[in-house]
Amino acid sequence: MKAFLGILLLSVTLFGDERFYLFSYRVAVRNGMLINENYNISRSMVIPKHFVVKASCEIGEPLDDKTIHYRLKNSKEEMLICMMRNGIQLRDDTMALNLMGRSTTALWIPPVLIRAEEIGGYAVVEILETRE
Repeated sequence: MKAFLGILLLSVTLFGDERFYLFSYRVAVRNGMLINENYNISRSMVIPKHFVVKASCEIGEPLDDKTIHYRLKNSKEEMLICMMRNGIQLRDDTMALNLMGRSTTALWIPPVLIRAEEIGGYAVVEILETRE
């Protein structure tokens, strides 16, 4: 029984805090047409010991029965607006061929550490900056 409780306590300690996520976004445009888009919210496997909250946003409508992870996965536009308003910038990589009108542009937001929690039925996202 003690071994079971020890394993349960260890698993809650290691995997119980699922509020930390990694946000990333990438889009490719060729000649003005969207050819590829990748929006990802994934649970962070490493929880930082020291961090500073850069900004926070409220995402979406009340959560009801939905989990925070589900809400963040399905709120791409709101998450992008939150990131842009709070200083997270898109990086641009453009390639032009023979100075012609043809170009391929890749825009991306590198992985950003966020913390999300439910407050008053809403998902509140905090953009974090790790400190060493």
